[in-house]
Amino acid sequence: MISEYPPGTNPSAPLFPARNRIIAGLADVVVIVEAKIKSGSLITADYALEQGKDIYAVPGRMYDALSEGCNNLIRQGAGIISDVDEFLKELELQGEINTGEDNLKNLLLEKDERLVYSCLSLRPKNVGELLKKTGISVPEMMDILARLLQKGFITETVKNYYIRKI
Repeated sequence: MISEYPPGTNPSAPLFPARNRIIAGLADVVVIVEAKIKSGSLITADYALEQGKDIYAVPGRMYDALSEGCNNLIRQGAGIISDVDEFLKELELQGEINTGEDNLKNLLLEKDERLVYSCLSLRPKNVGELLKKTGISVPEMMDILARLLQKGFITETVKNYYIRKI
């Protein structure tokens, strides 16, 4: 068991976000199966995004409160899990690509570069989405994207749409 609290500490809602941060830190990928619009699962997903992890969600019924969080994550660019076998194949592929050298390169990124990089995945995101998600100004965002392009971390798929480079 891993915790920031001593043994015997009773479970308490205010302590859950710290636990979720640890869970996100230990995970290679975060999968959200069910989540209300405000849930601990989404807190874990936010921590994982800050750490540059990939997020996947299982889509749910449109009017189901337990699906709102997952459906919202998918709208924001999370990977969709609709077939377990396909998902497992995708994870194996990522495992082959994500080398120790890639992790070392990630450590070499500046804080602002890591923030923008963590918002990207293999699905193209436009500059507007990145601006909204990060709160960074347009000139600063363009500078960060130029640096990430120059360092080989991202690719511009079409004008102002970016993905992580494999």
